[in-house]
Amino acid sequence: MTTDDYIKMFKNITKELSCAGHSVDDALMIFAFLRRLSTSYIPFKSASMQI
Repeated sequence: MTTDDYIKMFKNITKELSCAGHSVDDALMIFAFLRRLSTSYIPFKSASMQI
């Protein structure tokens, strides 16, 4: 799966949850998004988690 495909899939899931009446905390969405990135994104994930 490309990064673009992953982003589209993640956005679709969060949109579906919202449409179903489930609010998703922004911090939780960011954590879940970063958690599933491949190992090549470790420096990005580490820097993002410090913010």
